[in-house]
Amino acid sequence: MKKSLLLLSAAGLLCSVNSQAQTNFPEHSMENWRTITTSNPSLSFTAPNNWFGSDSLINAVAPMAAMGGINISPAQMIFQSSDAHSGSSAAEIKSVDLGDVGVLGGALTNANIGLDLGIAMSGDIANAITFTGGTSVSAPIVKVNAWVKTGAANVEKSVVMARAVSGGQTIAEGQIEIDPATTSAYTQVEIPLDMVSQGTPDHIIVVFMSSGISTDTSVSATDGNTLFVDDVTYTTGTVGITNPIFQPNNINVYPNPASGAIQFELNKNEKPENYALTITDISGKVIAQHALTNHVMKMDISNYASGMYLFTLTNTISQITETGKFLVK
Repeated sequence: MKKSLLLLSAAGLLCSVNSQAQTNFPEHSMENWRTITTSNPSLSFTAPNNWFGSDSLINAVAPMAAMGGINISPAQMIFQSSDAHSGSSAAEIKSVDLGDVGVLGGALTNANIGLDLGIAMSGDIANAITFTGGTSVSAPIVKVNAWVKTGAANVEKSVVMARAVSGGQTIAEGQIEIDPATTSAYTQVEIPLDMVSQGTPDHIIVVFMSSGISTDTSVSATDGNTLFVDDVTYTTGTVGITNPIFQPNNINVYPNPASGAIQFELNKNEKPENYALTITDISGKVIAQHALTNHVMKMDISNYASGMYLFTLTNTISQITETGKFLVK
């Protein structure tokens, strides 16, 4: 009896949630803005103080892209809007047709936006954009919250990404899609961050995109797709183990993080023919499905984009599932 009580107490401790604190991002309410004016071409770009827009970056690299035969027509993508959740203004982010590269989603972030020119010159703008810096933090990040609203004419989902980093290495990350069917009025969204490596972050990066970034260069965003953003916060704290204390461990995944290839090793006491493996990205999109034929399955992941992926191991007889995650770097 005493042993059972001790186990229950231990389980309770493992599942406990430590204290959490909600903090505003600098200029979280999108009230104070700055204007950047260029002379060639004559354009004006705006952004909330402490935030950065993709439009000014695209304008800066357009001359270099032209040298490589890619004609980009810079245009404003970030606007100060009076349609706010609170206060007098919010950020309005638009997807815009930029010429040879097609329609790109506008991005608003608290980080420094960069561009890998080598990748950009190949025409793959989506994978060429990088984010560094962000808001300084000194504790683990549990989630990011924001009030968002989508445009009345939107036809595709917007995206919010959040990443907690330490020395440039990702500690935790999360991503959600914002469905225009359910966000025609201001709605609070939550982006939970899942830990992908050990450590305490020193910065939190959040990126709001009017259209999702596709790794398929034949897929274009929709001109005019719009996302409104206001009142952005993040929550620090730690969450204890929430999986059952006696959860079976039938699968071992290595290396993790991985690049090029990854291996899934089934418990030697199990029959591979009774199991199936499903891989999804963090948005829930199914990337791969496999019926196991051996205790060790090696997967080629050389075409996987960097980031976190989830796997589900399913016993096709009992329908019991086991889940986990791995990081592609």
